[in-house]
Amino acid sequence: MGKSKIDIKQYSNSPFIKSVFTIFTGGAFAQIIPFLVEPILTRIYTPDEFALFAQFVSFTTLFTIIATARYELAIMLPKTDRKSINVFALSLIISMIVTIVSFIIVLLFRFPIAQFLKNEKLSIFLWLTPIVVLFAGLYQSLNYWSLRNKRFGLISLSRIAQTTINSLGNILLGFIKWGSKGLIVAYILGQFAAFFAFIGKFFITDKRTTKLINRKEIKEMASQYADFPKINSLHAFTDILQQSLVIFLLSYFFTSDDVGYYSRTFRLLIAPVSLIGSSVGQVFFQRASSEFAKGNNIRPFVIKNLKMMVWIAIPFFIMIFVFAPQVFGWFLGKGWEQAGYYARYISLWLTMSILISPISTIPLIIGKQKQAFLLSLLGNSLIILSVWTGGFFYSDIKISLMLISITMFLYFSFVLYWFVKISGRQQ
Repeated sequence: MGKSKIDIKQYSNSPFIKSVFTIFTGGAFAQIIPFLVEPILTRIYTPDEFALFAQFVSFTTLFTIIATARYELAIMLPKTDRKSINVFALSLIISMIVTIVSFIIVLLFRFPIAQFLKNEKLSIFLWLTPIVVLFAGLYQSLNYWSLRNKRFGLISLSRIAQTTINSLGNILLGFIKWGSKGLIVAYILGQFAAFFAFIGKFFITDKRTTKLINRKEIKEMASQYADFPKINSLHAFTDILQQSLVIFLLSYFFTSDDVGYYSRTFRLLIAPVSLIGSSVGQVFFQRASSEFAKGNNIRPFVIKNLKMMVWIAIPFFIMIFVFAPQVFGWFLGKGWEQAGYYARYISLWLTMSILISPISTIPLIIGKQKQAFLLSLLGNSLIILSVWTGGFFYSDIKISLMLISITMFLYFSFVLYWFVKISGRQQ
């Protein structure tokens, strides 16, 4: 009993737990508003309108995920602020380039893309892609610069600003019947809010540091961390391509209502998963990378983290699997019970994500990016194959979703084993 009290006290006084709590509480508050407004949105928007929004986001994220060529992650790694600020500058430059590339692709291919997804209206909204890409790149860079400087409160504030503006925009534009356009515009306004939450603090506090930026060191940092664009960006792109292809294949094989139900289901369930993953994961990345740089073994820290996440993952799975159909129908409104069944089908998949997400930066820290990328290709292929099998052979979205859960449970089990194994390596 005495030992238990000591353990609890040690946890509560741990800098790691305190940092996680700071990010988590801000993130939790940021998620409360979208959660509360969701029943309003499902009553003023149709599944078809949600489907078009999901298609737009799925397309833009193909660019936003590589907006900085993943150099924003490298902002955490240099020992000196001089090198880190030049990595930061490098990520901003690349953001501008990717924004221009996205504009060219939209200019040339917006109509074929809309036709493939069976939604001609999408071609109009694709023009907004470069704006989304630019602000995503700026936000990602500022977020990791803030994380390096342990500005956890500011990170939380940016999330709150983003979700608050996004949610309010969704409601206001929904009531004036903007439809899918309202969802997209509110999404972009939320991005603006997140960016502006960071930019003021940066110019006030870090203006002197920006004087250390120079072309020579930017080139040196680009070379030193070349694995990020070569390997990690490709890794991240294939991960997000998988998510986008799921929406694209669902659009191709099934109805727009099916896509709308799935997209809202995934959004509701991924919110707590992402909140937990990013809250624990960002602090884990900061501490684990620091400890590894000192030559320390991070495996005990990894195992301790996993044990903590198990106590979160199990209740999450039970609640979704048992109660989702009834809760979704009551919470989202008449006709949305189907979304609850979709939630049940993918609950095992997302439960495993809770365990994996917080420690997913281990390969970056250890230097196993190539192996992690190859492993991710397998996982992404399994998801796409599951959706395709359910659509092509059975024309049944339920089979597609259940196949995803089964295959990803097996896949993530192996990934967890590998993460623990490689975390024992020391620099």
